[in-house]
Amino acid sequence: ILKYTLDTLKKTGWERMKRRHRESSVAITEAYRYLGMKSLSLRPASSVQAMKVAPGCDSSSFIEKLAKRYGVVIAGGQGELKGKVIRSGYTGLYSGNTLSLAVRAIGELLQAEGYAPEFESALARMEPLAGQKDIF
Repeated sequence: ILKYTLDTLKKTGWERMKRRHRESSVAITEAYRYLGMKSLSLRPASSVQAMKVAPGCDSSSFIEKLAKRYGVVIAGGQGELKGKVIRSGYTGLYSGNTLSLAVRAIGELLQAEGYAPEFESALARMEPLAGQKDIF
């Protein structure tokens, strides 16, 4: 699989891949903000993001429900951040539509849990990624 990945990266081009990472990072970070979450980092990475969940929301049980109800798999916090953050990756290997589906699932679950995120605004932040295709 490593050879296939490296061949795909070579074919796609490093600069294009980095641009996809940056575009995904900006869109996801802004969408999460509209869903009531805040970046844990002052300078978010372009491949993974840790977001503080809304006060009173236990991210561990939220992540479980997200996987069971929607099939969306994200990670939680570790150590002192357990139950307080979610972590998601968007390494540019997924299409914008795939990432938008994850944002939609997170927003729907937040609404079902009694939080009032700015759902439509979050989805609008994902629109710039609509033309992206899965690389693999």
